[in-house]
Amino acid sequence: MIDSTQFEHKTVFAFDRDGTVSTSCGAVPLECVQTLAELFPVYATGNQMLKEEAGIPGVSEIIAEKGADAEEDLRTHLAGAGRRERLHMLAELYPEYRKIVVDDVDLSDMEEWEYYFPDDFVAAFLSSETARSREHSSFNFLTSTQPQTMASSFHCLLEEISVTFHTENIEQVCIYGAGKTGQLLYGLLSCLNVDVTGVFDDYHSNPLGNHPVSGGLDACPQDVLVLVAISGGNPAVHDVAAELDKRGIPFRVFG
Repeated sequence: MIDSTQFEHKTVFAFDRDGTVSTSCGAVPLECVQTLAELFPVYATGNQMLKEEAGIPGVSEIIAEKGADAEEDLRTHLAGAGRRERLHMLAELYPEYRKIVVDDVDLSDMEEWEYYFPDDFVAAFLSSETARSREHSSFNFLTSTQPQTMASSFHCLLEEISVTFHTENIEQVCIYGAGKTGQLLYGLLSCLNVDVTGVFDDYHSNPLGNHPVSGGLDACPQDVLVLVAISGGNPAVHDVAAELDKRGIPFRVFG
């Protein structure tokens, strides 16, 4: 699928997940990330769900390798600073290496990194057969398990929302989590004409509808119900819930 001889022995890779890797409707096959990780240092610098999916290190490992206190809040070190700061710190760990980052967000301004948009990475380094198959991305999407996964997530969210809004008188909410779960949740709330007053996230910067990300967890308002839209399989959901509970902010976890 990918010929590793195209890369120097001293090469480090950084992969985003959402919109980049096949587990989140991206062009880069998950198997490609896993294959590279067997031969090179490969890190998850976007959504940390990729760590478990690909079996690779991510934000916490970068912090540990930099010698930072692992007990301190990750947002203090990397998450709150954004993906560029993560990449700067990762580059410092591998000063003599060729550095390749694959992300659906344009990072071409980062001089120390060789940036590839997901489709460009596939076209440049994967076999011609794989590249051709990825040109038919719509067909691949329809014949993959992604629609069933999305439909299942949608159904679960719909049930959770129905129970919450049927039993409680809720007029305004804000959303923490601008990833896939947040996008689904925002769409459902829009259909229900629920007033979303803000979107917050420490790991994603993509807007939900007309709402840009207004800040991280620390920026969540005290007097509006926070809907935490993070996949239940993501360990960050427990930290977010614990912090909101500690600050006395009303919240519900969805996803």
